[in-house]
Formats: sequence, C-alpha cells, structure tokens
Amino acid sequence: MSHRRRALGLVVGLSLGAVACAAGTGTEVKGSGDEVPADPAAAEAAAGPLLNLAVDLEQQLATQNPGADLAIAPLPVAASLSQLREGAGGTTAEELDRVLHTPAAPGGAAELALGLSSLQRTFASREGTQRDATTRSGNVAIDLADSLWIQKGTTLERPWLDQLATTWGTGVRTTDFRSDPETARKAVNGWVDDATHGHIDQLAPRGSISPTTRILATGAAYLKAPWVTPFAETDTRLEPFRHLDGSTTTVPMMRIPDLTDARYGHGEGWVAVDLPYLGRSLWMTIIVPDPGRFTDVEQALEGDGLREMLTTLAPTTLDLTMAKFGFTTDVPLTDALRALGLTDATDPVASDYGGISPEPLSLTSVLHQTYLAVAEQGTEATASSPAPKPPATTTPRATATSRPPGTSGTGSTTTTTVPAARPSAPGAVVVRVDGPFLVLVRDRPTGAPLLYGRVLSPNS
Repeated sequence: MSHRRRALGLVVGLSLGAVACAAGTGTEVKGSGDEVPADPAAAEAAAGPLLNLAVDLEQQLATQNPGADLAIAPLPVAASLSQLREGAGGTTAEELDRVLHTPAAPGGAAELALGLSSLQRTFASREGTQRDATTRSGNVAIDLADSLWIQKGTTLERPWLDQLATTWGTGVRTTDFRSDPETARKAVNGWVDDATHGHIDQLAPRGSISPTTRILATGAAYLKAPWVTPFAETDTRLEPFRHLDGSTTTVPMMRIPDLTDARYGHGEGWVAVDLPYLGRSLWMTIIVPDPGRFTDVEQALEGDGLREMLTTLAPTTLDLTMAKFGFTTDVPLTDALRALGLTDATDPVASDYGGISPEPLSLTSVLHQTYLAVAEQGTEATASSPAPKPPATTTPRATATSRPPGTSGTGSTTTTTVPAARPSAPGAVVVRVDGPFLVLVRDRPTGAPLLYGRVLSPNS
C-alpha cells in the first residue's frame, strides 16, 4: 500500500485481446452532445437498486472473506457496470440488468443510468463548507470519479461514445496497454490521483494490468466529513470489544452521554443509531446485532431488509458509546460479481459488448480498494488526538513519590487522576457499540448509499 491513505476506490478490468502502455494520465476520447441535466426523481429512483447492489456485494464478500472487515463503495461500481450495459447485448445485458437491479419497465437501463449519473452530481452538491444550527462549521469533501480506459487503436462505436457524453458527461481514455502495461498502470494511478485530489494514488497495484487488457474501467470515491455533534476526546476510554468468536480485545471507545442529535431504532436481534454529518444530508447508520445474532441480521438486510430497517429510526436522546475504527478493504470483486450472476458477461466467448466495439470484449477482473476511518471528529479524522484513557475512576490511578536519589523518608507526591465518566442524560437510551456491527453512509434525502460494510475487529 502507498504511504498515503487510500480512501474508497476501485478498479474494474475488462479484457479483449492485446494491450500496451500509456503515459501521463491518458488521452480522453469523447463523443458528441451535452450532458443532460441531473434528474432528482431519477436519482431517488436509482437509490433503491444501488442500495441492493451494496448489500449484495457485502454479503458475497462476507461469504468469501469470513472474519474480515469490509467496506463497499457501490456507486463507482454501478456506474462502471451501467456504462458497460449501454453497450451490451443478449445475455450479457440481461446479467448486468439483474446485478444492477435494473427496473423491468421498457427503458429501465437508460433510466437507471440517468439516475446513477444524477446521484454522482447529487453527492457533488453535498461538498463544501457546512454549518449546523449554531456557529459550528466544517468542510465536507466527496470525490467520485470513474473512467473507462481503452487500448489505443481499438475501434469504438460512435453511438456508445455519444451516450457516455450525454448521460455521464464523460468519454473514454486511451492508452497503450500492449507495449508497456506498467506505464499504463502508472497512467491509471496518475489519473486517479488527480481525480481524487491526491486522496487515492495507488488504485491499480502491480500486475493488475497485463498485455491482454483492452478495456479498463476505473472508479474512485473519497469522503471526509465532520459530525454535527463530535465526540469529546476526553471521554474516549480503552474498553473491551467483543469479537464474533467471543474473545475480547481492548480498543478506544468514544462516548457521548447526552446525544440529542441522533436517530434510533431497534428490532428482532438488533439496535441501530443514525448520526448526521455537518450539512445533515449525509448520515452514518450503525447497526449493532445482539451477541450471537450478527450473521442472522447481516443476511436479513438483503432485498428490502435494510431499507425497511431505516424506516424504523426516529429522533431519540442517546448515551452512545462506540469503538473508533479504521481499516482498508483490498479484495477483488470478480468472484462476488460472478456469484451474483455475471457469468456470460465475464466469459471471453459468451460475452456480448458489440455496442462498444466490433472487437470481442469480456469482463475479466474487478479490483476494489477502500479505506474507512471513524473517530471523534468524524470520518478521516487526523491522528493528532490525545491517547485514550483507561476506564474512568474517581480514585488516583498512579501515585509517584518524588525525593532525591539515595534518600529515604517522606516527600512530595504527584497524583494523576482520570475524570469520572459523565452521567447519562435523563431519559437517554443507552447504546454500546462494543461488538461487531454494520455501517452505512448514505445521502438521507435520496436514500442513496455512499458506503456500506461491516466492522468485526476495530483496531487501535
């Protein structure tokens, strides 16, 4: 991994035949036509299929990677697949529609593409300086970027290029994979570095591009956002966190005993809390299954399960304790997408991308990388906060006697105390996120997910 943190990023690889190299950040080839305006109704309609895709991918990755922390950024994945769908035919198009949860009505694929494109612009509109009802303010940064890369010299269908231009406001980037795949890889990483303002700089690892690559779809997502109500660093303590196997480790646990700006819900085997970021459009939902119920709850969220759970959340005063966490997800999505139904679409013989090029194409690899960190100030908090304290006590934690070396007798003493834990607000519901949990970051006005995953082992 690079010395920089890689936030939420992914690479989708497609293969045709030969490959070569690229320099810089590639050259964009764009079709004709102006991008159509964002459609709020289409964006809201696309949020449901996007949420379903997020849950599908998380559950498949959980099956393939038991015991791992996971985070999925579904919009760049869906954007890449939707752009491919616009040039797909036959069973390839049918499989992409199923995986994308494309509406069955005529024109459903085009409507979903417009909705996903509109969601990209919706998330972009949530950026910038945000304020709450008082004087607190902070900056929300969201980078969403995706691009298709084509082997230089590949014949491209003009209607497909024009569709990318009008629906997505983009074209494709050309590079020569065949001659120098390593230089091509650096070009991809250079473009991602620029597109995410330096937040993601190593999206394509060594070996991810080969001389057989012909089309590569890249996408990246990054979020930095402060809470409306930050956790006080003086309330963070080292406390036990329970793992799936029943063992415990000590991790930093944040606490707000009088959180009034939150939402809460509970159901069979779970509780959930909803925390707003500044601007109140983006919210993080933490779903905490009861001990021994994690897998049951995780699997119950497929279909309409997660959407229905979110409707139960209501404003509630909380005494909230939750683990700080940060982790990187670096697992391929190829097998997960095949398990979801992309079989012909990934077969070099059976696939049909004739609307993109008369040359044969097939989806051969999907690489996905995310970094997610949550701390007292919000996501991607700086590492300058003070060290967490051990569990609170009202008695001295340590006493040292100060006297000159070689002498005996009494002397002055220095006592270090840790403040007692603050009491809960009257009537507050006590929620402790001290075991495995699921996490969702979404745009609440539209319901669209920015990130979805699970945390089993928060680190220190």
